[in-house]
Amino acid sequence: MKFRSNNIILAIAGLGVALGVGVGACGGNSTVADDPDSAVNSNNNSNSNIAECGDDVVDTGEQCDGADLDGQTCASQSLGTGDLACSADCTFDVSDCTAQAVCGDDVAEGTEACDGTDLRGDDCTDHGFSGGTLVCTDACIFDDSGCSNCDSPDVTNPSASNHVPAPETQGATETTPISADLFDGCGVDTSSVSMRITITPKVGSAQVLSVTPTVTGTGTNVTATYTHPADFPAGSIVEVLLTANDINSNTLAETWRFSIVDSMLLSTGGIGGVALANAIDESLPDTNFPASGAPELIGGASGSERRYLLRFSPAVPLGAVIFSATLSAGICSNVSGGATLDCYQLNADSNPAQSTWNNRTTPATWTQPGADDAPGDRSATMTGSISFNSSTTLYTWVSDTVTSLVANWAAGDDYFGIVCLNTAAGQVLPICSPYSNAPPKIELTFGPVLP
Repeated sequence: MKFRSNNIILAIAGLGVALGVGVGACGGNSTVADDPDSAVNSNNNSNSNIAECGDDVVDTGEQCDGADLDGQTCASQSLGTGDLACSADCTFDVSDCTAQAVCGDDVAEGTEACDGTDLRGDDCTDHGFSGGTLVCTDACIFDDSGCSNCDSPDVTNPSASNHVPAPETQGATETTPISADLFDGCGVDTSSVSMRITITPKVGSAQVLSVTPTVTGTGTNVTATYTHPADFPAGSIVEVLLTANDINSNTLAETWRFSIVDSMLLSTGGIGGVALANAIDESLPDTNFPASGAPELIGGASGSERRYLLRFSPAVPLGAVIFSATLSAGICSNVSGGATLDCYQLNADSNPAQSTWNNRTTPATWTQPGADDAPGDRSATMTGSISFNSSTTLYTWVSDTVTSLVANWAAGDDYFGIVCLNTAAGQVLPICSPYSNAPPKIELTFGPVLP
């Protein structure tokens, strides 16, 4: 029997469902069509892959969903710092992200005040000035040094600052450049800048130079620099007259000066001169030992100690700035073992032709024999110490720094010389005399006094 009507087929299928039977009930294979529950489940499974925006679960096709950002942040989106959020359409809301600023890319962003040529629309008037040139530094902050408040009418002269060397410098280097910064609220006329340099040497006539310095910068702030083609003479005095106009012909004329570093030898006399040294001997307390021979300094042993008195010439210039000073002495015969020469500033005058262990002059005595009283005869603090040993080469200098000693003399301390002691008990230390090839001496560098 053939059923040609679909309605009849559906009626039979309905009857089978109502009776709880179907093809499966007769032992056949169950299908989706046979099992309405299976059809429902199949529909549910297929619908689970369809994105539903707003359920706080990121589905296919969604960037985010509610609080679920799929592990993303502003940083992971290359948007710097801040709070990444999700929009109602399940796309990222980046409005609270702040891009990381990169100083130097000519784009002012983030916390940058400016960046290169990007001044965020600012000019000098936004920074309290009437005009000028506002620029951005390499650190992405504003530089308003080119801004100004130009008077109207302009009656203000240009000004100078940051002089090199500084005015009244004592002891500038021989190769020092000369420079100064110039400022004018209305602008410096760079073509007007000039220097007149007067160099007065220690000996001879002054030299006057009229030079055009190198000018860098434009507008309100410029720098004028001159480099002398040769070294300035040691110990010379240099005076600089700087002149410049502003754009309205107001004129600056300013002078400053400085001295050039010098060197000096303080001698104890010797060949062709008068010796300023002598030895004093505890075992012969009233005998003067002139410096014609090498003083055998015997150290430490009570009753037999011999000490060396050293005086120097010429005098240290009062008011000089002392940069360095070195005391040097040599030995004129071999030393057995090692010995040290410790020296102290003398606070009492003495005569090299008269001084003995007991007397500093005739008839003045030391406060304590051997110039041993501190501070009456000498300082309590050692001012220099020179060590010798068996490997020390004869007739060569061994040195120690005595800058503080010489600075004391330059500051006005009495220029009485030093007393030197051998600290090794019973050790003979043959110090060379002022007449030898290695006489005691002090060498110093200093900044001359400005007249």
